[in-house]
Amino acid sequence: MRLTLSQKIIRLLSSLCLLLLSASAFSQACDPVLVEVGGGSYISEISWEILNSDGDVVADGQYDGVSIVCLDADDCLTLNLFDTFGDGWNGNTIVIGDLFSGTLPGGSAGTFDIGNCQPQECLDSLLEVAWENPDSIPGLGFSIQTPDGNGVLTGDGFFQGYACLDLQACYDVVLSNGLSSSGNGYNATLTIGDSSFVWSGGWSVEFPLAIGCDNTGCDDPLACNYDPEAIILASFVCTYPVIEGVDCDGNFIEGCTYDTAINYNPLAVIEDGSCEFFPAECLAYGCTYMGACNYDAQADCDDGSCVFAENGVDCAGFTVDPCGPGTYWDEIQALCIPTLSADLDMSGCVGMYDLLEMLSQFGICYQDEWSCGDVLNYHGYDYTTVQVDDLCWFADNLRTEHYSNGDPIPSNVPDSALWTTQGAQTFFELDLEYLEERGRLYNAYAVVDERGLCPAGWHAASDDDFISMEEFIGLSSEDVFSEGEMGCEEGLAASIKSELGWLGSGSGTNATGLNFSKTGYHSYTDSYANTGFGNVDNGTYWTSSSYDGVRFWRRQLSPDDNCLRRNWDNPWVGMGVRCIQDSQ
Repeated sequence: MRLTLSQKIIRLLSSLCLLLLSASAFSQACDPVLVEVGGGSYISEISWEILNSDGDVVADGQYDGVSIVCLDADDCLTLNLFDTFGDGWNGNTIVIGDLFSGTLPGGSAGTFDIGNCQPQECLDSLLEVAWENPDSIPGLGFSIQTPDGNGVLTGDGFFQGYACLDLQACYDVVLSNGLSSSGNGYNATLTIGDSSFVWSGGWSVEFPLAIGCDNTGCDDPLACNYDPEAIILASFVCTYPVIEGVDCDGNFIEGCTYDTAINYNPLAVIEDGSCEFFPAECLAYGCTYMGACNYDAQADCDDGSCVFAENGVDCAGFTVDPCGPGTYWDEIQALCIPTLSADLDMSGCVGMYDLLEMLSQFGICYQDEWSCGDVLNYHGYDYTTVQVDDLCWFADNLRTEHYSNGDPIPSNVPDSALWTTQGAQTFFELDLEYLEERGRLYNAYAVVDERGLCPAGWHAASDDDFISMEEFIGLSSEDVFSEGEMGCEEGLAASIKSELGWLGSGSGTNATGLNFSKTGYHSYTDSYANTGFGNVDNGTYWTSSSYDGVRFWRRQLSPDDNCLRRNWDNPWVGMGVRCIQDSQ
């Protein structure tokens, strides 16, 4: 345990005090003992107390420091360690003279017997407790607790001992690392009897109801109570037939009882006529494959015993070069690699075949296979994607300034002639913070432009796409084609709205992952409609579907309720856009 300069001074003064106390007639029937606490992190969370055999608190403390306590070393004392956060002492330790040195590896409390304590006889099951790798990293520890949090046994990463457990009861196992929440300590395994618990990183790993109860099952497929569905598999709970030749149900085992048969069953006691034998014309059995190490030229029927040499080793166990000229053996990949990287046919030379093969693949680039849920980069921006029912959606509002072919989308805001005749785009109040939060606003002409607003293989969401999504989140088939408010009573819009940015009654849960946000609204008169909740705080989204040949369907989300709204609007209006992957 590392000590600061002030702690070293306190330790020196404490040692002097101990000498003085020992030399004087100490008035109490106890011994002065030095207690040192600290060395880790989150020191303000920890505390401790010591109880005598009568249950009285004889010493306690908290946080970092050095102190002297009066203890009767001939008494059986109980040390309780506490952590208010419940994640153990995070590398802090407590040293109590020569009586105890340790820590609370995990959980909110741990109990230790110190002093002159006689071990009690175990009336339950005595199970061995040990780490499989005793050289685990510092700070690794464990605790066995009852479900109500009472500690049964606590130890560090070097513990070797036993636990007295009632296997008809339930116990939780907690593995912890008080020094780091990183992955250090992977593959450290604590064994308790026949059960194993693997450390997987973080501050702690909890295995609730890991020992005892109904979640511990037999791991032997041949046992009567084999349970592959059990959370914990162990052999100590397995049961087997009591009488040889009798199955788990008390019936005599039937099968092939002839030991010369191919399917001989050594457990069977009743012949059931299922025996299969080698053909009668076989005079000798053995390995009949000439390339095998144990090929038997005298055998006329193969018995499945053939053994073959492995790569790089011959039948006698000697290392050989399995590769041809101009190649070498790669131990990591376990295959032959050409010495010349362009020698594709591994002939030892770079020839015409190699050149033609390279030319046939010229210009082809490797790409990882993309699937919905992966990020998709479009015109320099990474869009999150999400699968909802059978449709893959952008989970971000579109913000491109170009059509999919690279042509720019005009953005002259004051030009009303532009907004009322062709595709146009802008962003709310020309404020970059709004651009980051909400994406861009497009008129309907841009949405349906034949050059495509979305990436190749994707399209702007149609009215049918929205209807499919709305049915999936619970809107009735009678309501999906309605105009105006829908699904208000159920609050269906909450599942598609972002969690942040809405008013209290209109807050979203984003249960679908679609993360629809506020967009604002743009009209061709250069008014950003920022005078009330109906505009600046609304989420309005175009569809690519025409309402009457002139106007287009849209969706609207309100800031103060969770209704779905299906309406139409004029094509020159600027709204948000979402892209959907084309059907395969």
